[in-house]
Amino acid sequence: MATELGATHTIDASKVDAVKAVQELTDGFGADVVVDAVGRPETWKQAFHARDLAGTVVLVGVPTPDMTLEMPLIDFFSRGGSLKSSWYGDCLPERDFPALVDLYQQGRLPMDKFVSERIKQHSASAQVIAESDGRTRFVWIADVLPNEIAPYMDAQMDLGLLAMQKSLGRSAA
Repeated sequence: MATELGATHTIDASKVDAVKAVQELTDGFGADVVVDAVGRPETWKQAFHARDLAGTVVLVGVPTPDMTLEMPLIDFFSRGGSLKSSWYGDCLPERDFPALVDLYQQGRLPMDKFVSERIKQHSASAQVIAESDGRTRFVWIADVLPNEIAPYMDAQMDLGLLAMQKSLGRSAA
């Protein structure tokens, strides 16, 4: 799917050492930007070591509260570059989510290609648990969020979902 969406190279980390593969593709330099969309310590370390010395690692995948990262502090100092996290792409949900929905409705944002599974709302809490152990990552958009996942959300998430509902012409009941 990545090549369908414009990727020039793909790496299957289950078959090859991802860090070495990135180094080979970049003549030993590493990538300018590496995005960790999984949010686990082992994937973050891969991202950290796959980037160029002046490159950036962006943590998009949300780790669970109990996850920790064990690395020598000197590695952060000696490798330079930039480390950041990104919540919703650091967007403003009330502004950006309606624009993304509009792009999707125009056929310019192929979000359907990213859907690997559809679940009923009553089974969403099980999917949140599956997501937190690192096996599954997905975006779930719903009209009404079950009470079971409410503790995992903050005000920004609420605003983003309300903005998407409004853009889609749905009530936030």
